[in-house]
Amino acid sequence: MPELGSRLNELSKSTPVVLCCASGTRSGMAKMLLKRHGFKDVYNAGTWRKLL
Repeated sequence: MPELGSRLNELSKSTPVVLCCASGTRSGMAKMLLKRHGFKDVYNAGTWRKLL
């Protein structure tokens, strides 16, 4: 999360992005940041536990 804002140019806005983290909070914040910068297909998968 601390580096995401400065590394947005490394991500393609035309590729879907799926985010998750330990609690779902940081991934939610990352989703909002990406959406503010024009990313359309951004999904918060929530916590790692949901993925297991």
